[in-house]
Amino acid sequence: MPVQPRVLCLDDDPRVLEELERALCTDFRVVATTDPEVALRMLAEAGDDPFAVFIADMQMPVIDGVEVLQRAGAVSPSTTRVLLADDIDVADAMAAINQGHVFQLLLKPCPADELRATVAAATAQHREGGADKVPAGAAAAGTVEALLATLAQAQPALVERAHRMRGIAEKVCAVLEFPDAWQVELAAELTAVGAVTLPAAAVEAVITGIPRNDAEARTLDALLDRAAAVLAHVPALAPVRVIVRHQVRTDRDPFQPLPAEAPQAALVLQAIREYDALIHRGSDVRTALATLTARKTHAPALIAALAGYAGVGSAQEAREISVDELEVGDTLAGDVYSATGLQLAARGEVVTEAVLARIHDFHDSTGLLSRHLLVA
Repeated sequence: MPVQPRVLCLDDDPRVLEELERALCTDFRVVATTDPEVALRMLAEAGDDPFAVFIADMQMPVIDGVEVLQRAGAVSPSTTRVLLADDIDVADAMAAINQGHVFQLLLKPCPADELRATVAAATAQHREGGADKVPAGAAAAGTVEALLATLAQAQPALVERAHRMRGIAEKVCAVLEFPDAWQVELAAELTAVGAVTLPAAAVEAVITGIPRNDAEARTLDALLDRAAAVLAHVPALAPVRVIVRHQVRTDRDPFQPLPAEAPQAALVLQAIREYDALIHRGSDVRTALATLTARKTHAPALIAALAGYAGVGSAQEAREISVDELEVGDTLAGDVYSATGLQLAARGEVVTEAVLARIHDFHDSTGLLSRHLLVA
């Protein structure tokens, strides 16, 4: 009979240790302590019978869980680290991922089934020597849950958006029969994790993709890089990070395709993000689909899958409107020129307050080349 893996549990509350041991004792050899220094010494002196998994509490009176896990990595680098917390604020979550290099973050109270699944996946990582061979869903679930719980505390509107985009991704990937759909689904949720420290005023710009000023534009430029940086320290989410890293802003250069090296999954998510942003800029479903079609950077099958998700048929054709009917959030289906031939806006451009003001200024002064505008 194979020897059961050893699991070391650290918590300052003996009752929590009893619950952990009761949940894990059937499948693992559990060692428990309330003393961080004792735990670190046991890790260092494990010898030929190493601990496969180390579970540490985040909030302890003398030394916090992130520091304990950081030190544990130095004395026993092959031991997989799991962090338990009653709740996790922004700083804690980022520190746990970036400094503690945790395999998963688990929020208390953690159901026994979830705990056992987490430890089993963590044991697999220890046994295989890397997260690339661990079942991805099991390895990532706890960390994703904790990251979204952290985001919910700081930016609840962004968590609502994250869940909405995951729902779109699930249905679109199902229609496309997309392989490794879980990667797109998690990436759809986790593109917002770089926004946990944003001021509340900037959240609307994240959702619509339209910055109101230069500061918000710089913020949007940095968000996806921040999200990728967070995910870089979660090995099980490596393929998700690749998708996030290849995303671009939903209002930037709509006719420029993603880089050639971008994986197909990144193209799927970019289209989903652009669709969601258009809807929240005020476009109706058919107009949003027509806009994506006009951009000519998304495969017809992908737009058809989005149409299927939205429960509509093909996208509507462009329509003519007067300047007075043009509104912020409209998408231009044709170039706009002044009467002297100066291009004021390009086909596919989403109308912002600045674009609207520019068109009205020229309309009232020199006039426009055409009395009507085309919008999708």
